Amino acid sequence: MDRRTLHRIAILILAIVGLSTAAVIALVVTLGGSVLDGESRHDFGIVLLDSPSSMFEHTFHLINDSDETVVIESAKPSCSCTTAELSTRTIEPGGSVDITARITLKTSAHRKISITLNLSDGDFHNLWVEANGRLRQQLKSTAEFLRVAPGSPAMTVVWVEVWDDSDNAPQPTLETPDGVTAKFTRWDLHRKGNDRHGVPAQWSGRIVVEQQSEALPPGAAMTVQFKSSEPVTVYLAPVIPQPSDPTQSLPGGG
Repeated sequence: MDRRTLHRIAILILAIVGLSTAAVIALVVTLGGSVLDGESRHDFGIVLLDSPSSMFEHTFHLINDSDETVVIESAKPSCSCTTAELSTRTIEPGGSVDITARITLKTSAHRKISITLNLSDGDFHNLWVEANGRLRQQLKSTAEFLRVAPGSPAMTVVWVEVWDDSDNAPQPTLETPDGVTAKFTRWDLHRKGNDRHGVPAQWSGRIVVEQQSEALPPGAAMTVQFKSSEPVTVYLAPVIPQPSDPTQSLPGGG
């Protein structure tokens, strides 16, 4: 007697003796929601994410262990960040199907996604994928370039993700060209970390840049580095003078 038959007989017995809906659900979970057999969960673990997003895939291999043909009517992920591709929808007795799950991640967080396979006989089969995404570049600057001039300091804000439980983030390392100085103020906690949801603490800090020389060297840039992360480059450019109003030099001009 195959699993589908046992499944249906057990649920029928529970219904006859009047057990609760919760008991029926518990039995369904124990025996499985379908006749498809095979791996149902995959954990990618900690994965590093590049900008703007990174995609990861895993293929589940399921076998129809019943003596009846099974048709997969739909495969519905619980998140739009995930897709499911079927090698076939019709699975003969003893046949198999490959379901390739692709999950796309953009931010540092723990994601757990279900993929529900709805079958033609009314049964279903759930697959699960999960991953702990972490941005490879944990440091970023709000400005890609700054305009500076002698006596006119400029400022940029940097953001960093921190995974430990420290009360403060270490100061970044700043490198500037000759004739330019940069000063980091302090870190402010923007968001507390949440280990349960795989969310890091997020800190923000201000960097004040000031030009000391008369002119910037060609290709002037400031680099900011946090611990062992890839350095962030902020390019420096001179302030563009605003054109004067010629009417101001005329008699009676405004």
